[in-house]
Amino acid sequence: MAKHRSFTLDKFLKAVDPDLRSRYFLQKGITFPEGVDFDDDGFEDFWEGIGEAQRAVIEEELQCINDTADKARDCLQRAV
Repeated sequence: MAKHRSFTLDKFLKAVDPDLRSRYFLQKGITFPEGVDFDDDGFEDFWEGIGEAQRAVIEEELQCINDTADKARDCLQRAV
């Protein structure tokens, strides 16, 4: 679990470059819908359409990415 409380899956995916996000999901065999609206049920509908086991793997990978970014930010703050 991420150390900070601001992390949510939809916030993270919304912030990621759309091309990078699409390539990530394509590698998982999933097509990320173009123009998915994160402010309505569009993201939830997409997410619920993925199998539970695959969602768990994706969540774990994205949490690791988020945690790594958080640690890198801490290193940068200490360096400054």
